[in-house]
Amino acid sequence: MDCVLVVLQGPNCSQMFESPVWQRVVADFRLEPESPLGSCTVSWVKGRALARQLPGQKAPFLAVALGSIDCSLEDPYVILHDTTGSIPGTLHREVRELFGGQLKPGCALVLRHVGVLGTRKSSRRHYLNITYNNIISIYYPCGDADLRVVRVQEVSLNELASSVHSVQSKRISENLSTVAVNSMLNTRDVNSICSVINGSTISANNPSIVPNTKPPSSALFNSIPNNSSFKNIN
Repeated sequence: MDCVLVVLQGPNCSQMFESPVWQRVVADFRLEPESPLGSCTVSWVKGRALARQLPGQKAPFLAVALGSIDCSLEDPYVILHDTTGSIPGTLHREVRELFGGQLKPGCALVLRHVGVLGTRKSSRRHYLNITYNNIISIYYPCGDADLRVVRVQEVSLNELASSVHSVQSKRISENLSTVAVNSMLNTRDVNSICSVINGSTISANNPSIVPNTKPPSSALFNSIPNNSSFKNIN
């Protein structure tokens, strides 16, 4: 495969998502925004990676268009896009050797369980580490209006959707656990405040303030000044 370095940006990116290649990917994998697979986008993956909410730092699913590829490195460097953003990545040399003829700007890659790694320069920037086992299929143009598909793995849509749902459910479960812990801490804080003010307590099961019925300590009366310190107002 010859070194190809072509960057698609601006109007070219817009045209890329209107191409028959991308439209076929959208149709085959039902990438509507409200669908499980449609919600797993570049923006979503980058956000979850930044929050460290990807199990094993792997994206369960991702469909992307190839914007550029630089084969001057043994493992080619690529820029990948979807309608929500872009992300860099590396292709393992085996992928280049097997599919070099199809990996041209404008093709589309459908991936699963792909590694999302932080860069050395910044933990806030991430890139994809794409190997042969991550590729489900490659869609690429052939002629002016035709396209072809290389199917590397046979995976059902239900299986892919289940993987995405598992990651999203794990995140929801973690968020609920965090809310529960914060609620317990807040309850303890209220108890502490009430104890300082008037010895009141608050019940987690019945969040109503229960006043302390113990009589005030004699020390409280001893602290009141005698009558000689008060002026006679008569």
